[in-house]
Amino acid sequence: MAKTIVFGGSFDPVHVEHTNILKAAVRELCADKVIVVPTKNPPHKSASKTPFSDRAEMARIAFSKVSANVIVDDIENRNDGVNYSSDNLPVLEKKYGKFVYVIGGDSLLALESWHEPEFIVRNFEIAVFDREGYQSAKDKAAELNEKWNGKIRILEYVGKEVDSHTIRDRLMLKADVSGLDENVGRYIKSRNLYSEFFPYVDKAATYLDAKRLVHSKNTALVALSLNRNFCPKIDEDKVLLAGLLHDVGKMYDKTELPKNIKNAIPSDSIGTPVQHQFVSAEIVKNDFHISDEDVLNAIRFHTTGRENMSQFEKLIYVSDLISYERNFQGVESLRKAVYNDFEKGFITCLTYSRDYVVETGREVYPLTDKAINFYKENL
Repeated sequence: MAKTIVFGGSFDPVHVEHTNILKAAVRELCADKVIVVPTKNPPHKSASKTPFSDRAEMARIAFSKVSANVIVDDIENRNDGVNYSSDNLPVLEKKYGKFVYVIGGDSLLALESWHEPEFIVRNFEIAVFDREGYQSAKDKAAELNEKWNGKIRILEYVGKEVDSHTIRDRLMLKADVSGLDENVGRYIKSRNLYSEFFPYVDKAATYLDAKRLVHSKNTALVALSLNRNFCPKIDEDKVLLAGLLHDVGKMYDKTELPKNIKNAIPSDSIGTPVQHQFVSAEIVKNDFHISDEDVLNAIRFHTTGRENMSQFEKLIYVSDLISYERNFQGVESLRKAVYNDFEKGFITCLTYSRDYVVETGREVYPLTDKAINFYKENL
């Protein structure tokens, strides 16, 4: 007997792995109908900035390739409050009949923190796909089946390591993007989605050569990833701006500084390899009209560090050093240190940078020595 699937997500944007997962679920469950439910105001995530109508249309475009009757239901858009699955699933069942609720393994692992999880497990059949890079949900499925007399099964298909966050970050930075359906990509372009930072990207390109622009975008991408997964949640807009603009002062490394900038930065930094961090902060303030001191300080100390740095400052410092295109000897060890324990990884990066300066026979800038001593005393 053919089945109906309910498949939810923010789809911000929808990507090819969403489609692959849905195709696999239709095949494994012998489904002939799919109810796609774009989220709005989910309880476990921040609400999307992308209009619901655009996310719903992207889902329609992407899932048109699924060999089943696909319906995009706007149930969540009709509710201005928080949307709970325990409230919406009974409404969908009344409308469409019995169905299989398809969710990711990461969602199942967190299911007990959802609103009325026992009700969901006891009353709805659930199919779960594991994802590369995440803990398998197999044991959790068995545990919940026994605990609440559930009907949870693990699908054979394992989702690839593609995520909407990374795609969205890359779109906002005008970086190369993979994992998007071509038709979805055209829709995004036609609707000018994810373009709010394009003016900053375009202006940054007038201050940076091509290689430095790639580095700056990569620094922003690393910082956004680290912030999302390992750090206290700093405002993502600030993180993107600081990462993207941290090196705009590099243009003055080999040319005369304008008088207003020269007078605004520490005199002992002029003509040194750390000059650009101070210059960049002044350019961002004066030319990009960004006055937020958190952003400016993250830029202002991204090379030297300083005593008692904020989490934001540490984030940009580390992201600059382990940016995706970096390939110096030892960078993989630094990345592993940061992704294993951000705080300890930051100190490892700070120490590495100081030691590198010493080994190359250059003078260590005073702020760096003070930072090293501060963190030695406050470990």
